[in-house]
Amino acid sequence: MSKAALLNRLKGCVSYGKFKLSSGRESDYYVDMKKALFDPISIALIGSVIYEEWKRVSFRSVGGYGLGSVPVITSVQLKFGTVIGGFCVRSSEKQYGIDREFDGVILGDCLIVDDVATSGATLIKACNVVEKAGGRVIGVVPLVCRREGALSLLKDYNYKPLFNISELVV
Repeated sequence: MSKAALLNRLKGCVSYGKFKLSSGRESDYYVDMKKALFDPISIALIGSVIYEEWKRVSFRSVGGYGLGSVPVITSVQLKFGTVIGGFCVRSSEKQYGIDREFDGVILGDCLIVDDVATSGATLIKACNVVEKAGGRVIGVVPLVCRREGALSLLKDYNYKPLFNISELVV
């Protein structure tokens, strides 16, 4: 399973028009990564590509922020085939049950993943939660970087997107 095959599938997630992004910014295109995240072939490719790029690095947990990170987290856990903890940082506080900023387990060195990085605000929040829980971020891997601030915000966290937006947008 190759990075080129994944790129071809992710190109199908781009729509053109006028869109408001989660960052509040407006854009002439939108990357609807949920198309890939709920497609079994794409999610298998995502796990394989991240595995190939990170198999020489030791980490004990993989996690991210919100819904977009959950399928990526699971694909990484399945591909690595070892006991790797998983966690998801909550977008808001839970009003019932156990009150905490994340679900899952943060164990030592952590890899942070996400679907699309724009400003990097949610990724930096995930990094802060890891550090607050006693973990250490060894890398931040969004599937796509829109190149709108995340790179500079996450420069101290080994920021390595799989693709830059220029590779997807025609």
